[in-house]
Amino acid sequence: MADQKVATRSFKKMAGKIVTAQKIVDVVVTTRRDVIRTKKEAKEEGENVLRRKQQTQVIKHSENTRLHDFRRKQYAAMRIQKAWRNHKMRSFAILLTAKQAVHKMRMRQGADEFHKQIAALTIQLAWRKYIRRKLLQSLAPNKRQLRMWDPELIAMKQRALVSQIYGEQIAAPFWHPNMLRPQRPYWTKLAPSSAALSYNFAIDQYHPLVAKKGSMPSPFLDEKGYPKEFIWQMIDEEELQDSE
Repeated sequence: MADQKVATRSFKKMAGKIVTAQKIVDVVVTTRRDVIRTKKEAKEEGENVLRRKQQTQVIKHSENTRLHDFRRKQYAAMRIQKAWRNHKMRSFAILLTAKQAVHKMRMRQGADEFHKQIAALTIQLAWRKYIRRKLLQSLAPNKRQLRMWDPELIAMKQRALVSQIYGEQIAAPFWHPNMLRPQRPYWTKLAPSSAALSYNFAIDQYHPLVAKKGSMPSPFLDEKGYPKEFIWQMIDEEELQDSE
């Protein structure tokens, strides 16, 4: 019996050791698995970070290339527009200078003829004046000949102009309306004045039964002096005369 008990005890001890060893092995395995998993996750995270960096670099490179192409095209378009403007201005300037040159040539050619015509007209006018003066002297040798620049003739013209402007009579009929006197309506004669109203108000406040003086006309009061129940109707003149 004693040997059996010792054997069972030793067996139990061995079983406990085996269980503890198994637990230790499980813990070691789980820790190794966790370490491997963490390493994998760290590796995957690093790969993701690298991939993101590569993607951002690719996006930046594509954007830089796009901006470079856009600026290059914009600069080319600007140069083309500037060259086209210069070409148009140059062609317009050439045409303008050609037109100006032709105009100047024509003016130079026609300047002599123009001066000749002016000289001929001035000579003709002076000759006509001379002939007219001679004719007048021959017709009336004792009369004085007036010229346009003589002060007497200028004063005569000014007097004629003043008499023409200020001496003319113009018939200008004006309308002067006769304003009619405004007529007040008849019912305003029956309305009490502001002074009467203020007097009546003061009398009514202190002596209600003595409100006849300066108050409303008699048709609006009863025998005792109290105001009647007023009906807004037209009052005939006969009733007013009877009340008076």
